[in-house]
Amino acid sequence: MLCPNCGKRRPSVLHHGIISRKKGYTILDREENLIPTCFECNDSREMDTYDSKQRWWRVQVERLGLDVMNEWLILVNLQFTFPPFIPK
Repeated sequence: MLCPNCGKRRPSVLHHGIISRKKGYTILDREENLIPTCFECNDSREMDTYDSKQRWWRVQVERLGLDVMNEWLILVNLQFTFPPFIPK
């Protein structure tokens, strides 16, 4: 298995692909938000763009299903006072 972002290296870390990690919000550490990536991609800022987050949303919907992702997004929104991510 290669890093889904660069396709060159083996994944070695979990990247918060859709919503960036925030201290104290364990809902963001769930499978729905975590993407296995290589260290170099995780460390780069290119994965934190809006387009990249949209792409990871689509990857996770394909992998886990739209119902699972929508349920997770509802749980996230209940913990925040603003919508942190609006899927296309």
